[in-house]
Amino acid sequence: MAFFDLKIRIIDPSLQNRNMFKDILTQIGQPDVLLQSDARQLFNRDKSLPCDLVFINADVGYGLSAPDIIRFLTRDHLVPNWCKFVIVSEDDNYGLSAPIFRYLQTEIIHLPVNFQTMRYLIYRAITSIKLFKPILSRLHKLAPAELVKQVTEIKPKYKDPIVDDELLVMKLQLLMQAKQPELALKLADKIRDPACRFRELAYINTVTGQEDAIRELCAEAERKQQFLFGRVYLMTYLSVSERNYRSALRHFQRLPSEKLRGNDAQTYALLLQQAEGLQKALSFINGRLSRASRTSMLYSNLVATKTKLYFVALATGNLDGLSKPDIYMMIQELADHRIWQKGEFKYSAYAPFLELGMALHEGKAVAEELFELLYVQMKKLDISQLNVLLFAANKLEKHNASREIHERLEQSMAKVEVSPELISFLILNDVVLRSSMTPERLKFRLEYLGLNHWQSGRHYRALVRFKDLLSQYDETPETEKQMRRLIKESGLTRYWRYLAV
Repeated sequence: MAFFDLKIRIIDPSLQNRNMFKDILTQIGQPDVLLQSDARQLFNRDKSLPCDLVFINADVGYGLSAPDIIRFLTRDHLVPNWCKFVIVSEDDNYGLSAPIFRYLQTEIIHLPVNFQTMRYLIYRAITSIKLFKPILSRLHKLAPAELVKQVTEIKPKYKDPIVDDELLVMKLQLLMQAKQPELALKLADKIRDPACRFRELAYINTVTGQEDAIRELCAEAERKQQFLFGRVYLMTYLSVSERNYRSALRHFQRLPSEKLRGNDAQTYALLLQQAEGLQKALSFINGRLSRASRTSMLYSNLVATKTKLYFVALATGNLDGLSKPDIYMMIQELADHRIWQKGEFKYSAYAPFLELGMALHEGKAVAEELFELLYVQMKKLDISQLNVLLFAANKLEKHNASREIHERLEQSMAKVEVSPELISFLILNDVVLRSSMTPERLKFRLEYLGLNHWQSGRHYRALVRFKDLLSQYDETPETEKQMRRLIKESGLTRYWRYLAV
């Protein structure tokens, strides 16, 4: 095929790696390459990055990982829809805990790379971009019927198993956007790679609330060790979404304990706290801290997790034998920990939110000042930061701000797929809402969010809120009628236990 120039960005703290990639790409005939060593610079951007392909090291330093960066750029639309990401790792066993939501799939390559590997990857990227850029560049301007027509008419010229699978994945995601889930499921069944097929079927069935299909998928995957984490995440998600934390913990305990690192360890600790109490969760985290290197990202993550456990205890009142003053003193000690200091960028970004939480607990007027400073940065915050800001807005009775933060949180959460990050968020968000909002105000908020999603064409997001509304509050005939209509408009006959007729 005839190559054309891609706009490529290399994000890697290693000068040797950056130069190696640039040299190989120049040999391939791709001269438009921008090199970047410090990923922290991306967080200060307001304008989109002009790039088609991004290579990013799995660990970019300062407590940041490749998935952190990709989700940030995706969430804030700082890269085009057709931009493809490739994660570079020296670890042959490196894998994503969950797929990152992109129309072009995020790939992983291992160092050292060679000319042939890079040329094939560039070939696939060009093939995909040529086929899908015309649609992805106008994605939100196309009517659903026109989107389905254009997607189904796409026929690749170049036959290749990997390219074929990626094209199927992009087609089914676009069909989901056009509210054609049945057609998307048929395409997902044609995916050849077993891992990719499992991932995409899980995505469609979760978004559309097909619980029986999810259970069948997990049962089918029971015989394949490579799907262990994926199926455990799915089954845990189902239980957490129903607030059945004991069942969720039982599912999560199927994972090998020695493999629970980072986000997995955080999710396990939060589930332990909900199902068996704060002391059990602290015992687990303290045991991991005693074995982790004090300079590692894992150690930083564990300290941050411990802070969240204490926050949940104070917010819910479930202190498990400890006193409030004791817990507050422990939070104060953690607030002085090195991970919140300059240099650990990811965790330093959370330091102001920890300070805000402490100010709220002490009842200081400074909490309002801190809140206002953080509130103006709302569009640059991730789901963890927004969750704390939502809690503060509710506690300070800033109802308009609470609504705006909640809307932003809904947008950001939609970019996180079934993963430890999403499971942990669901637990913490439930704590935030129930401990900082009255039942009446929470019910009104769910109604508002559901209708807002619906009117804006985000049908699958609207279904989530209507499900919460019906499961947590009285099932009035009018709300049930709205739910049935919404299910039908979404191209479904059933959403969890609710029917369209």
